[in-house]
Amino acid sequence: MMIARCTAWRAEIAPVTQVETLASPQLGSVCAWVAALIIGSTPVAAGAAWVAVAVSPDVQIFVDAGSVTQDSRGFISVWTKTQYASLQTATGTRYAADMTRFVLDCAGARYGITGGKFLDTQSKVLRQFDEPAGELEPIPVASKIGAVARAVCAAGGSVWRGK
Repeated sequence: MMIARCTAWRAEIAPVTQVETLASPQLGSVCAWVAALIIGSTPVAAGAAWVAVAVSPDVQIFVDAGSVTQDSRGFISVWTKTQYASLQTATGTRYAADMTRFVLDCAGARYGITGGKFLDTQSKVLRQFDEPAGELEPIPVASKIGAVARAVCAAGGSVWRGK
């Protein structure tokens, strides 16, 4: 049953996903979003069903439609990947991309982080972590997780409303 559900998500996520254009903070916009409908998915790594959900001159954000799972509470887990135009150092590690495993409560518009990886320019894992989600937090509308939630929750048939 879960395999069929995940297959359905993979089929649904590509046609309904919006690629959002993030305005550059240097242009003075806090977070302006412009949606453009895409017809298919945009692969960025072999073995994953990566679909673009947001782009800007500085970052590209993807979800792995093949990683979507739903637990008994109805919470959805999904891996995301963020490609940066320049190397990042916020964690003390120089990385070109990061992957984050989010858990989403689409009905409650909440999220948590349960894992992540920091990747170099060749997609080699530099550092990774796993953790329990803890208490879920509200999903900010104009954010990376907001773009991910809109794509994943819409594809899963849930109605997501940013809070």
